[in-house]
Amino acid sequence: MSADQTWTTFEQKLKELTDRHIPTKQISNHKPHKPWINRNVKANLTRLKKLYHKQKTSGKQQDRKTMKKHEVEHRNLKGRTTGNT
Repeated sequence: MSADQTWTTFEQKLKELTDRHIPTKQISNHKPHKPWINRNVKANLTRLKKLYHKQKTSGKQQDRKTMKKHEVEHRNLKGRTTGNT
């Protein structure tokens, strides 16, 4: 057997064993729908993130108070939507 024939035989056998013994699995990037996150909660989360970054960059106490106030509102909104399934 030449080196080329040996390589071809090895490659074919490896592919055959790989196909037979290594499982394949498709991975999906689809995130499951969370029914408690509705339009209002999502909008509130977006606003809260913006306020957080604003208070983080500015360092102003007033921005922090505003963010904390909206954080409490978000918790209250989240609590009201959790029971609605």
